[in-house]
Amino acid sequence: MPEYTEQDLQNAIVDVRNGVAVRTAATRHGVPRGTLRARLKGAQPQRTAHNDQQRLTANQEEHLKHWILRQEALGYAPTHAQVRAIANSVLKQQGDHKPLGRKWSSHFLERHLAVKTKLGRRTDWKRINAATPDNIKHLFNLYETVSWIPPRRRYNADEGGIMEGQGINGLVIGSSQENPNAVPVKTINARTWTSIVERISALGVALNPLVIFKAKSIQEQWFEKDFLAKHPGWHVTFSENGWISNDIAVEWLGKVFLPQTQPEDAADGRLLIVDGHGSHTSDEFMTMCYLNNVHLLFFPAHTSHVLQPLDLGCFSSLKTAYRRLVGEHTALTDTTKVGKANFLEFYAKAREIGLRKENVQSGWKATGLYPKNVAKPLNSQWVVVAKRPAIPLRVTSDISTPKRGGDVVKLFAQKSGSPTSRLSIRKAAAALDKVAMEVILRDLEIEGLQVQLAQARPAKRRKIVQDPNERFASLTQILAQANREPQQRVRKARNAAFLLASSKEALRAALAAASDVTGAEMYEQFYFTLYDVSANEPTSRSEASGQQEQSFSKVWKGKTRRAARKPPDFKDDKFKGWQTIPAIRKLHNIAVWLRNSSIHSDLWEDRVSLRLGIDNDTRWNSWYKLIDNLMRRQSQIKQFLLDYDKEINDNILNSSDWDYLERTHRFLHPFASATLWAEGKNSTLSQILTIMDGLLRHYEKNKEHYSKPETFDRRILHSIEMGWFILDKYYTMTEDAPVYAAALLLDPSKRIRYIERHWPESWHENAIAGVRTIWEEYKTQPEAGPAESVDEVSASQKRQPDEWDALLEELEVTEDLGDSMDDLEAFIKATPIKISGSPLQWWCHKDQRKTYPQLSRMVIDILSIAPESADPESAFSGGRRTLSWDRERMTCENLEKVECIGNWLREGHIQKTVHGGMGVITDTGFDSGGGEDSDVNFD
Repeated sequence: MPEYTEQDLQNAIVDVRNGVAVRTAATRHGVPRGTLRARLKGAQPQRTAHNDQQRLTANQEEHLKHWILRQEALGYAPTHAQVRAIANSVLKQQGDHKPLGRKWSSHFLERHLAVKTKLGRRTDWKRINAATPDNIKHLFNLYETVSWIPPRRRYNADEGGIMEGQGINGLVIGSSQENPNAVPVKTINARTWTSIVERISALGVALNPLVIFKAKSIQEQWFEKDFLAKHPGWHVTFSENGWISNDIAVEWLGKVFLPQTQPEDAADGRLLIVDGHGSHTSDEFMTMCYLNNVHLLFFPAHTSHVLQPLDLGCFSSLKTAYRRLVGEHTALTDTTKVGKANFLEFYAKAREIGLRKENVQSGWKATGLYPKNVAKPLNSQWVVVAKRPAIPLRVTSDISTPKRGGDVVKLFAQKSGSPTSRLSIRKAAAALDKVAMEVILRDLEIEGLQVQLAQARPAKRRKIVQDPNERFASLTQILAQANREPQQRVRKARNAAFLLASSKEALRAALAAASDVTGAEMYEQFYFTLYDVSANEPTSRSEASGQQEQSFSKVWKGKTRRAARKPPDFKDDKFKGWQTIPAIRKLHNIAVWLRNSSIHSDLWEDRVSLRLGIDNDTRWNSWYKLIDNLMRRQSQIKQFLLDYDKEINDNILNSSDWDYLERTHRFLHPFASATLWAEGKNSTLSQILTIMDGLLRHYEKNKEHYSKPETFDRRILHSIEMGWFILDKYYTMTEDAPVYAAALLLDPSKRIRYIERHWPESWHENAIAGVRTIWEEYKTQPEAGPAESVDEVSASQKRQPDEWDALLEELEVTEDLGDSMDDLEAFIKATPIKISGSPLQWWCHKDQRKTYPQLSRMVIDILSIAPESADPESAFSGGRRTLSWDRERMTCENLEKVECIGNWLREGHIQKTVHGGMGVITDTGFDSGGGEDSDVNFD
């Protein structure tokens, strides 16, 4: 008969009680018929049949079981000896001094299936306490913010340590007569410690390491003659203790990591995931990462055993392979010392085993970092999960467990009995009261002793540990205030300064090297930390403030950039977020009130006939849409709010609130119009700088308006300063891409007159030089035949002008059509003309392509670049393709083709038709056959 469980027997009993025959039920569930019949007649299970014969009662064993489970949850799972000691202590308190039997532990586990014997692994208590679901979820939330960085540029770096002469235990062959169980094996067991800095990418690539020897200098004899030739990318250094230091970490970052992971485009970001070791959180390290567009992500403290790919996939197998090689070496050389040369050779071979691609990928997969799966670390055996307490069953019986002697007397008061039994009950009640009083007195005594102990124990100094992720974010925001010089030599000079200077000196140099610091409260706080009051640097706060002001004066001295502004004042508490603006806060609360109740939202739609929506906290366009909806139904909304004023409470919008919302709507309207203008059918790259110029003029007008005494508004002035700063940052970045200025100069309605009228004179030469550089590549190309034109937009298709159009009209420099010449200089210096439609449509016209055969080809290539590249991202942002291999196969060349074809389709130059189930692109504006008269080919 196969084995069966208690649950099988209970299921068979249920079947019999439901009308199934005993034989059938026994066969169905695999239980003996005799056992089933006995249980149906009232027999008890073997596990509980002899409870009255057990040394500990069933209740006592149940309490012991719960204690074991509670200790395991706290990270202190007891051993067999500890459980036995607790049980013996309980027996001694009952007057039973006989020890428990040898097999009591195994029988106890058989009676309580909720507990069992498991292998206990000793783990640092800090790791157990830190590996919590909250810490893991917090890391993955931060990881989501940098998910736009592709896996090939995501790296994990960590330091691992190895003792040079430490081998590995294992099975050996020896005499069967002497020492049959174990035999000592000679080993070197050298204690010299060597650290190695390894880094791996999410795609399974292991980059070259940095070896840190314990020494005072590098010795030539450490390296075999051909070692450096075999491993040219390896780096070796030294320290007094063989561990990494702040200086070594910065040097590794600048000389090893950054050069070996440099992307083709310097603007592409990289992600470096490290632990919170002090060498990774130094000012120089974090600043250098920021200046080189390296995003730092720190593991929560003491969680690397759950979250670090190198720990979970690589280091264990790497060290095992190294120790095996050391063991083979000692067996062949009779315990000859390993030495630095052999160490490097053994470690190089061990890396080939431990850092194989499959090991690296398994490490990333086990941590859930790539492919992203937060369930992986959450389900780890090392993660402490707080279990919900079990809900106790409600006692339906009138008889409850007595808590004091009086309860025992009342329990038997209604029952008749002999005088002897009544005397026994009274004695039991007295004994219960005595024990209860002793427990109370002992609890009070323990509580008093604990208070005295806490007062007598000296308070330990506890350092407040700051989250390095938050510190890096603060540092990034501070350094983002600095103007980024486009010249590479400036960046190299800054990097050199970090490698040579000390911590505070390096950060001061970085901040002083900035040419456009726009101070902030965060900057003030951080800058003060450079001059903090300490034993080694007794600088007062007033002196620090004076040094800060001197630094600001140096930064602002000689400022030549256009429209330089004084840093906005961040010290006012009124400027700490939209929550402090009454009108905005009320509008947000109303939107949340509607969203949280279907009844409220249905009533709103019936009365207002418009969904209000909800803001996105930090996105201006979500606020504009919310306020715009409010303005469109102002009268209906006012009446609705009056009808439900009791439910909305303090969120009723008064007249001043409506006035503020109207001013905000008026201020944001040009931004919305500019966004639609850049996304429209006739949008081209030439509009980007025009949009920025228009918005800057919008800022200047509003600053003048709200600076007047009769219309003074400090909050809006602050918003203008901050908005101008952000816009100016992106405006400056367009200098690195000459196509923006080229698109503007080659716009027939702009040309050089636009920049002469609206830009500072110092900007002119750089803009024109960028266009000339592009023109040098095109003017020598052979001419192509003419092509058909694309019709311009008719006057009937134009929309009504608004405030944004008025701003653009002020920037207008066009006149009547003049003669054009087949020459770049002549074209850009010619008089601007008004055109209908987009500049790309104007250049695609057969007359322009005939007049400017070479120049038109260059202009069409430039203006075909979409002003906004949102299409590839939206194509892969569906729920099923958020992060897939499709994204990895999209190269820059393919994205450029997709953007170009998509722009042509939207402009109407080509059209897509379906032929035989296949998409076919046909030309509507120019020759699409790729013949000798056409310069437009479709591969």
